[in-house]
Amino acid sequence: MRTKKAVINTMTSIMAEVVSIICGLILPRLILGAFGSSYNGITSSITQFLSCIVLLRAGVGSVTRAALYNPLSKKDKSEISGIVNATAIFMKKVALIYVGALIVFACVYPFLVRNSFSWIFSATLVLIIGSSTFVDNYFGIAYQMLLQADQKNYVNTIPQIVTTILNTIVAAVLIHCGAGIHLVKLGSAIVYFIRPLFLSYYVKKKYEIDADIKPNNSAISQRWDAFAQQAAAFVNNNTDVIVLTMFSDIKEVSVYTVYYMVANGLYKVEQTFTDGIEAVSYTHLRAHETCADL
Repeated sequence: MRTKKAVINTMTSIMAEVVSIICGLILPRLILGAFGSSYNGITSSITQFLSCIVLLRAGVGSVTRAALYNPLSKKDKSEISGIVNATAIFMKKVALIYVGALIVFACVYPFLVRNSFSWIFSATLVLIIGSSTFVDNYFGIAYQMLLQADQKNYVNTIPQIVTTILNTIVAAVLIHCGAGIHLVKLGSAIVYFIRPLFLSYYVKKKYEIDADIKPNNSAISQRWDAFAQQAAAFVNNNTDVIVLTMFSDIKEVSVYTVYYMVANGLYKVEQTFTDGIEAVSYTHLRAHETCADL
């Protein structure tokens, strides 16, 4: 059963990355055709800068998954609820910090692109794209980790595929109707509400999460140990667009992101193979340890 789940997770993850690559090529083309290279460059640049703020949650995901493997194998609903509640509370605190960082960034970023766009244009675009990133990353993270630990990541991936396609359709319709870039990105932000709302409904019903159970903060106490490793990997993979924005023209950022999108998509496809078998590997390891103890 676990091997079957691993195959399903891997296949749906590959499908999600393929859809992401295809839609990722369509949407920039639509923006380029309707608004020009500078607009595609600024949206890509803002998205990349905002991904740095996502570092605030680095570490909590892997630690939460590791903590959930054992209670999931024992079907201990009380322990599962305690870990999920602790992660959810932590993420709510991180979300508040994110909002503060987003406001500061909205005030500072326009100075980096002042030669191409006005301050108010850039600042409001940052807030709109930031709200989309906020919704996608901070609502439902605890539920995503629970599904991954239980080898049901496909429950998260399938809505991700749907929202990616829907986002492209909404953007295409809005652009066709003559909407501005701000309205197009606002439409995307609204679309991204769908997945976390679905995950919240599904997990609470399927796993019977009890919000009244005391959060098990000790279960995720090692999140800062995992933070350093994930932060290093993030810096290695995400400094390119940031450096280009600071020292180059916004149009060059646009060109770079279109070409890099394909390479990044292929990297993520390769990564799905290792992510899909993580829970299986942990289960087999625990089984060997138990046999050794006996």
